[in-house]
Amino acid sequence: MNMTKPQLSIAETRNSPAVFFDHRIFKLSGISTMVYAMEFYAPLLALFDEGADPHSEEIDIEIHLSYYNSSSNKCIYQLMEKVKLLSDKGVKINVCWCVEEEDEFMREGGQTLEELLGLQFSYKQVPFNQNRLF
Repeated sequence: MNMTKPQLSIAETRNSPAVFFDHRIFKLSGISTMVYAMEFYAPLLALFDEGADPHSEEIDIEIHLSYYNSSSNKCIYQLMEKVKLLSDKGVKINVCWCVEEEDEFMREGGQTLEELLGLQFSYKQVPFNQNRLF
């Protein structure tokens, strides 16, 4: 029986990130400044629980956020906790944390998650996107 893996694709808005998810690839990009971030992230967290294939040998994750608020930070942490659980089950996790030029705040955000969860991130410097200024 051929079962379709859950997928999700959400377009970026002024205060919420673009999301792409299938059972092996996860991308989050843009700005995350929602007041009620859990309303945005809850379905994503649930889909990640249901859709991430624990039998995958490898999952690629790319996070490219220009900015996120404290409400979003908590949700991103919860998402990365789910990633850590898959890693603990033996799935090879490749996390690429994209950082815009000279954005030490976002680099430190990635390093903090990396340290708190015991994951290893790679860091990719990307050009500054002035279209995302507030």
